[in-house]
Amino acid sequence: MSIHDKQKREQELDEEIGSHLRMAERDRIDRGETPDEAHYAARREMGNESLIKEVTRSVWGTDWIGTLAQDLRYGVRMLWRNPGFSLIAIFTLALGISATTAIFSVEGAGF
Repeated sequence: MSIHDKQKREQELDEEIGSHLRMAERDRIDRGETPDEAHYAARREMGNESLIKEVTRSVWGTDWIGTLAQDLRYGVRMLWRNPGFSLIAIFTLALGISATTAIFSVEGAGF
């Protein structure tokens, strides 16, 4: 998804939330509330706008890319902070993968 598409989706989401707020305000004004009361009551009724946006983004399914990138950066940072542990972990993984490959290669050869 391009940056332009992402910006367009964000803008549409903002417009949608704004539209719902305006409709709720109009409904409350029609029932006799003052414009200020209607505004604040509609915002309270809708709830946390940031949370609504976050949940909507997760439903879109593109949020996992950002989460993956964030997790990878965190993992690299942690490995960089503990170089001794990192070397031991990499060596252990390499040894395990090599042993597994060797065992399955011998098994596949018919022995």
